[in-house]
Amino acid sequence: RAGNGETLQRQLRDVEELLDILQTRFRLRLDPASEVPALARRLAGLISA
Repeated sequence: RAGNGETLQRQLRDVEELLDILQTRFRLRLDPASEVPALARRLAGLISA
């Protein structure tokens, strides 16, 4: 939500952008060596569907 209470929506088409949002805005902690590549593969399948 924006500062004035409006909802912000956007369409994500890039896995790296989605991972960045999950890790920064939602504070998702992932192991860069094992969890990030696995999650990136799964998200890529969802985004391309």
